[in-house]
Amino acid sequence: MIYLTFLFETIYSVYKSPRSTQLIKTVVLLVPPNVTLPGEVLRLLPGYKMAFPAKGTPPIYTALIRSSTVLVNTTDTASIIFYEEGNYTCVATSDYGIYEGKFSVIFNGKTTRLK
Repeated sequence: MIYLTFLFETIYSVYKSPRSTQLIKTVVLLVPPNVTLPGEVLRLLPGYKMAFPAKGTPPIYTALIRSSTVLVNTTDTASIIFYEEGNYTCVATSDYGIYEGKFSVIFNGKTTRLK
């Protein structure tokens, strides 16, 4: 058996017209943040620009981190131009949850020397 838990907020508003008054109920589904990463390993060219759009109930704060250094800290979509290879972390936070995804950047065309 599968159980699903939904987080939602109910908003009530009153609509008044000359003839009647109506109570309108609006239910807003609150969604935790999520970022769809293109893969665990990104093979790119140096100077390649990439965007990481965050989805979920706003506001969502998105950060890109490399070697404990915050490179980008913004709301919604984080964009970066890659000049360094390495391990990166994408973190998206909101009042409704936290997302953390890790990926590596390797530059194409890089030659390796055999000993």
